[in-house]
Amino acid sequence: MTDLAPAPSYGSNAALFTFLVYTLGVLFLAWMSNRLRRTKSFLSEYFLGSRSLGVWAFALTFAATSASGGSFTGFPSKIYTHGWILGLWIGSYIVVPICGMGLLGKRINQLARRTGAITVPDVLRDRFESAGFGLLCTGMIIFFMSVNLVAQFKSGSLILKTLLLDVPFFRSSVLRVADATQGLSFTQGVDPGYLLCLLTFAVAVILYTTYGGFHAVVWTDVMQGVVMVAGVVVMLPLALIAVGGLDSATQRIGRMVPPRLGVVDLELAAPASQDTVIRSGVWLDASGDGEAPRLLRTSQEVVIPRGSTRAQEIQVVEIVSEEEAASIRERLSAGTLPRAPPSVSAARVATEPYRYGADRP
Repeated sequence: MTDLAPAPSYGSNAALFTFLVYTLGVLFLAWMSNRLRRTKSFLSEYFLGSRSLGVWAFALTFAATSASGGSFTGFPSKIYTHGWILGLWIGSYIVVPICGMGLLGKRINQLARRTGAITVPDVLRDRFESAGFGLLCTGMIIFFMSVNLVAQFKSGSLILKTLLLDVPFFRSSVLRVADATQGLSFTQGVDPGYLLCLLTFAVAVILYTTYGGFHAVVWTDVMQGVVMVAGVVVMLPLALIAVGGLDSATQRIGRMVPPRLGVVDLELAAPASQDTVIRSGVWLDASGDGEAPRLLRTSQEVVIPRGSTRAQEIQVVEIVSEEEAASIRERLSAGTLPRAPPSVSAARVATEPYRYGADRP
């Protein structure tokens, strides 16, 4: 069993508490939906919500569904790589609902009501009177949705891991997962923190959708839509104030140089009496003979076993922008960012330039 050092001052359970409250709210909506389903036709209620959704529920559901993992990971990375001009890419979200809902949605709804169809393949099968065509549509939906859901579950797991990174309970749970999966071939090389978040995310989503049906999905999306709207209203002005305005933020980003990615060997000053845990997201300085200090951040959790002094090829990010590095070091000095223990040093650093815009502001 791996021992966990006492939680540092920057650790907090607030994020975990917020996530638990949110999850309980989702499960409560699923329970209410399940109770409503028992009073109505199973197929019509479970899959279609009895076709009784209002325009506001539809609008918030569509907005929440569109705000997939790409909105929180892919889209920001596009902006970071190519600049604000990529914001026009979001304009496609305006075209899709107009074409999809305005031109096709009403007609599909009319046909579905006439034929009693439940799913889109049912509509196409009845419209063209071909069972084979319906099966083909079902297979295509399963294939493309599977590809889409792989990205959504991965993105959701990474976001959840980032949210809970500083939570002491989460860190101790990660160590327990690492101990439980040690020796399993299919988990080799998988970050235990990511694995724990993936299982939590998957169980929560599958549970409320399976148990509550379509109404649970819609009500949950409505709740998510309200949360996102409120979040934008509150967080956008606070973020702009924190960076000194959009113009200041753009200029600061313009002076940044993309980080370098690679690996580092970590070394202890002396063999420890117990396992030494080095968290993902901690910072350390590395410097060789006559070299300026290099600022590194770990990208994975690592455990140096008791009696050992070295961990090899730990994934890191190296900050090469001088202004950004100075700001991070100032926060490290103030104790607001996690730093590696003084007994841990970088023995070897091997990083490569970022794929886009390497060594250029």
